[in-house]
Amino acid sequence: MNCHGSLPSPRRLHLSERAPALTLFHMYTSSASLVAKHHLWFAVVRLDYFKDGTMRSPITYSSVANPRWLNPTQIHCMVRFDNLPGEEVPFVADANDIEPHGREIFERAKNGEFGPIGAVSYSEVESWPQVSLESLPNWPEIQEILARANVENALPTEIGTVVLWTTVLDHMLARALLATGVSAPGKFARRIDAAFRHKLIDKDQRCALHLIREIRNTFAHESLATLDSPVIEAKLSEIYNLTCNDGWRAPEPKMYLSAGAATLAMHLYSKL
Repeated sequence: MNCHGSLPSPRRLHLSERAPALTLFHMYTSSASLVAKHHLWFAVVRLDYFKDGTMRSPITYSSVANPRWLNPTQIHCMVRFDNLPGEEVPFVADANDIEPHGREIFERAKNGEFGPIGAVSYSEVESWPQVSLESLPNWPEIQEILARANVENALPTEIGTVVLWTTVLDHMLARALLATGVSAPGKFARRIDAAFRHKLIDKDQRCALHLIREIRNTFAHESLATLDSPVIEAKLSEIYNLTCNDGWRAPEPKMYLSAGAATLAMHLYSKL
């Protein structure tokens, strides 16, 4: 299913459009404990872990500028990450970060490699909108799904990722429909269309869900199906354009699926 014909290249949203910029970007490059509710899912799910907790695809960077102390163990700075080419983004380097790039940037900044360190004003910090993850509705369930997604993302096989996200989305569509007093149809395709008719999802989300359904069907009927086949890779690209559209370059195709599906799931959670 191609809803829009040939899609343009993703428009790279400036991080200020995805408030709060700091906590959002820190969420998928490090271990922030606060993040905007709307962007929680696609931010978290980009982390691709091995079972020992280390990242499968290390994050690299080309420059760091304007370091400023937030507190004795955190330095706010502007960083150019290689997975976001051409974009300088705000980042909090933490001395105790679970990811090596965060600890490295902190140590290098502290040692003066990126120039004198200023200070972030209290008023600026107070202006950053923050939401405690634990305050989000259904947070334990969200944590469990994310944990399963990260396990599947770390495995060399792809079918588990496809089955996990289609099952989650199918289930969430039924719950969202029932929450509005609408009887949920039995099939995934009909649930998608019902959610669109009842204005629970928009046309882009409807298209992305049908693309995910088509990928699920391919894996169900073709024993040698793979996400990096030209046809499925094109669908993954369209899913990501329709749901996230921020120019992120995934290290492998199934990360586009996880990011897009997680964004859709978070939207459906908001309808419960």
